[in-house]
Amino acid sequence: MVEIETWIKTLQERLLAAFGERLAYIGLQGSYRRGEADEASDIDVMVVLDTVTAGDLRQYRVIIAQMEQADKACGFIGGREELLHWPKHELFLLVHETQDCYGCLRDMVPAYGRADIESYVRINTANLYHALCHGYLYSEDETAHLAGCYKAVFYILQNLHYLQTGAFAATKRGLLAVLCGEDKAVLDTALRLRAGERVDKEAAFSRLLFWCQSTLTGLPQ
Repeated sequence: MVEIETWIKTLQERLLAAFGERLAYIGLQGSYRRGEADEASDIDVMVVLDTVTAGDLRQYRVIIAQMEQADKACGFIGGREELLHWPKHELFLLVHETQDCYGCLRDMVPAYGRADIESYVRINTANLYHALCHGYLYSEDETAHLAGCYKAVFYILQNLHYLQTGAFAATKRGLLAVLCGEDKAVLDTALRLRAGERVDKEAAFSRLLFWCQSTLTGLPQ
């Protein structure tokens, strides 16, 4: 693992040296943002420039390649104008799942509302439903496929829990503590799979399939 504050500070210094005033934002996402990182965790960084060219991407790639544990680095890079036109259903989670390190992300995206958050849950649950069924039929590695599907549950549940309660749970353990019923059961299974625990694959598949169905049909039209 890296010392994430030092890593981000180093990245910021190098990006400022390369892009100067064109650098608008740096944010931290994922398990490092949540304080849940382990040795396998990616370093998920969001970077915004005034605009992005292919040359900028090549330069950014060189900078990242020179960072400590560069093989763990991932994330988003884009331009300010693109963010202003980003799909609104993604904005609630983007803002709440990103820790500002340089600049303020909330000031860079358009306003969003409850209907946009509902759209996030609907779109991503539908995508998960399709991926789950497709992988069950055709995947050569059922365990890896199931774990991948369960990984997507956390972000959907963050949005769904906010719709139900008005509260945002920023960590997996924090969210697990406030969920109940099938929501809690699917997140618990996701955490067990992430930890490498053995689960009954057929039971886990059936549970997630039922959860996708009930979540989709329970949303307002």
